[in-house]
Amino acid sequence: MRYIHLDVLADEAGLAMPPNEIARIFQDPKVANEKLGGVAGVDAMFMKIYQGLIVLPSANKSYRSLFLALSTSATSPNVFHCTNGKDRTGWAAASLLTLLGVPKDKVYEDYLKSNDYLLPFHQKAIDEFVAKGGDAAIPIAIFGVKHSYLDAAFNEMHRRYGTIERYFSEGLNINTAQQKKLREIYLTPNVSL
Repeated sequence: MRYIHLDVLADEAGLAMPPNEIARIFQDPKVANEKLGGVAGVDAMFMKIYQGLIVLPSANKSYRSLFLALSTSATSPNVFHCTNGKDRTGWAAASLLTLLGVPKDKVYEDYLKSNDYLLPFHQKAIDEFVAKGGDAAIPIAIFGVKHSYLDAAFNEMHRRYGTIERYFSEGLNINTAQQKKLREIYLTPNVSL
């Protein structure tokens, strides 16, 4: 097994809550609310993060490394993950599925399934936050995913590049041949979605 660490958000300055500080901020709901600005602040933070997944040099470098690693059948099977397995990982999965031609509604359906697994997993932390006087919507917005978060990434990608193929070629410097290799590895012929 080979472990590769990719710091997607290394170039993101001023995150209200870096991914590795999630547990600490939930110790005091008042501090969480002040630092994050309530659920509206959390949503704005995640929208910024998802836009950053497209524009940050560290994100482009990291996703390039990830997709090039995935394009080598010799390294399969592969697992990719992040702190909570939904944001940086969510964009990786959504962009790969889109490149593979999966319909947008199916990409979103897959992405939103994260809530079915993550929110119950974090229910104890959510309940403790609420018991301390916190608004449940804050940890739900942090631990879960929203359609609008993924929209922010796709909208930024379309604004800058127009298509997923151009995002891969111009944003990630993954050429047409390399994109084709990804399709060859991950698509099964004659299977309809």
